[in-house]
Amino acid sequence: MAVQPLAAGKGNDPPGAGYSSIPAWLFSKVKKDFSFPPVDVGNRAIYVRDENEQVFNDMGLPLQILFLPGHTSDSIGLFMPDNGKLFCGDAAMNAIISVARHTIWIEDADEFGRSWDKMLALKPAKIYPSHGTPFSPEDLIKYRHFLDNRKLIPPK
Repeated sequence: MAVQPLAAGKGNDPPGAGYSSIPAWLFSKVKKDFSFPPVDVGNRAIYVRDENEQVFNDMGLPLQILFLPGHTSDSIGLFMPDNGKLFCGDAAMNAIISVARHTIWIEDADEFGRSWDKMLALKPAKIYPSHGTPFSPEDLIKYRHFLDNRKLIPPK
């Protein structure tokens, strides 16, 4: 997430963004407030502007930074090429509220689908989402077609 929304304690709500399913939309009616305490990153932040900046590799850590937009424009993941583990952040989800491994909020459905394609191209051994339990990449293959021409449910 860009620094400005972090400082405000509220994510972006761009035009066209919305909930991925009726259960996700219903969850939003129960939760209502998705704000969070404002974050002052100060000098703790590491800014990565593109995937050519592999700061973890530069530190000797076997982690590849991936840009995985769709959930938000600045979503990222981490891939460990040596063992095939993919930490996908919010680019996928495996919890009771998610449908077909889709996260509940999607800012850009087309970008979200392209991020799934990018993850699948890596041929990960296992996917570790931010929310829910790890799952097999075959789940992304199984549910990928649901992202084609996906209509999101508007937040209001």
